Amino acid sequence: MTHSVAKLNTLKLDPLNPRFEKAFSNETDLVVILKELFKESDVLSIVKNVLQQEFDLVEPIVVTRDINGQWLVLEGNRRTAAFMICSTAEYAREVGLDIKSVLSPTMEVPIFIYETREAAQKYLHKRHVSKPHGWKPYAKNQFLYNSYTAIEHNKFHRNSIEQLAKDYEISVPNIYLALVCYLVFEEIKKYEFFYFLIETKKIDYSVFTTALANPSIRDYLGLERDLNKYHDVSFIQMKRKIDLDSLRVFTKIVFDKSYGKNGNKAILDDSRKVTKLGEIFDCDKAVEELLNTKNIDTVYSNLSDLELRPSTSVSPSTSLSPSTSVSPSTSLSPSTSVSPSTSVSPSTSLSPSIQLEPIKPFFSAHVSKKIYGLYKKFMESVDKETASANVSPLIDYLHKFKK
Repeated sequence: MTHSVAKLNTLKLDPLNPRFEKAFSNETDLVVILKELFKESDVLSIVKNVLQQEFDLVEPIVVTRDINGQWLVLEGNRRTAAFMICSTAEYAREVGLDIKSVLSPTMEVPIFIYETREAAQKYLHKRHVSKPHGWKPYAKNQFLYNSYTAIEHNKFHRNSIEQLAKDYEISVPNIYLALVCYLVFEEIKKYEFFYFLIETKKIDYSVFTTALANPSIRDYLGLERDLNKYHDVSFIQMKRKIDLDSLRVFTKIVFDKSYGKNGNKAILDDSRKVTKLGEIFDCDKAVEELLNTKNIDTVYSNLSDLELRPSTSVSPSTSLSPSTSVSPSTSLSPSTSVSPSTSVSPSTSLSPSIQLEPIKPFFSAHVSKKIYGLYKKFMESVDKETASANVSPLIDYLHKFKK
């Protein structure tokens, strides 16, 4: 690492900043990155300090050269964005501010230079990951994932993870957990289990990570109970183990506030209830009861009775046999509340080994995409909070067919 200075207009914001959930690239326009950073990372408070001349340039900005030879900011993106906004009227307008430029685009700022991004990883980890008030949990997990994939692409490998754990002074199981949390969350976003009803920036990601630290919950999702078994397995193989029906139920319980009690809290509204939820997930009947009552404490208190009760319901993780005949005359009224274990037709007899998927036999994947498109337009034109209670049960079934 060497110390130097650089002109402000020669600095480039980092498109791979762990704070971003969107996938940016080196070709992404600077304004796009600037707007995302301003929207999500409280750049405005720094802008106000600059306008009031309550800032200094003592702390250097950490940079490296990108593939085009530009100075790429690895640490200090928020400060750099604020300086850009305060030095260029066009940037200020792009983020919705009407302010006069108080800085010069050619002003010199102190920089620390690392030869590569990888060389700066330990510094960034100490600054943002190991500190309690560093990056938020999602950004920390994304940082560890990016650090890991830089040395071991697309695979869990014990030796590489042990090396990363040694470099960052984190236990091996916690490295595994960070990688698994990141990959599972990306699967949730990939299948859009949030139904357009949840803003990912407003969810409690820490509750999600606490939940995945529970062995029973990982087992319910189709993942290994023992974190030490995650090695020498490709990411693709790991993700294929995830049971998508269970993942959809888990997502609703952990994230969907419209589905929880009184429509303003998720069912798992407190990380201290994760242990109870883990025990509930060990019992299929208890999971069904939880989806009906939406109360973890109540279901947990009745867990012993539920475990003794014979199960006649259909498991959410079973799939409908292609040979199963479902009557096309079966209809779903708008007010019908459908849970993953609910039978469509009262007269249809299903054995416990057959899972209910009522939409797939009726419609091709193409038609399902059409229906999903109509749903999206509908949700964009109405009050989402009001509509979610009526349409989300139907979307539970349509969602899995949208690729």
